Amino acid sequence: PSWMNTELLPMGTWSTIYKNLANRSDKKRMSDIFKLSPVDLESWLHALTYIRNLCAHHSRLWNRHFTIRPKQIIEYIKYLTPNTTFAAQAAMIHVLLKIISPDSKWTARLYELFKNHPFINPTRMGFAIDWQDDGFLEA
Repeated sequence: PSWMNTELLPMGTWSTIYKNLANRSDKKRMSDIFKLSPVDLESWLHALTYIRNLCAHHSRLWNRHFTIRPKQIIEYIKYLTPNTTFAAQAAMIHVLLKIISPDSKWTARLYELFKNHPFINPTRMGFAIDWQDDGFLEA
């Protein structure tokens, strides 16, 4: 069946499919799942594809200025400003994962990564000094 082929589609293809959907109500239904507008979800999918490609090709995330970035959303503006940092990318991933996979341990693994590598300064990646205590990545 054709639906099985969807498992094989790369992330970039899904981002492009969403972007090119002609039916606005389809886009709206999908973006509503994530509590985002269709324009915002399109931006986030594009940014997510970019970060996925960086990781797949072994590019660094530390101290990087992201040229493709998630659109800033008022609800998350504190965590997405500036949106050129890894912290903004992490916030975007966190928001999406909380809906897609509520039991995901991604955030705990991120905390653990920084804990195990104290020479990495999270503020150089755009995180606030008290980022582990501000509660956002736990919500």
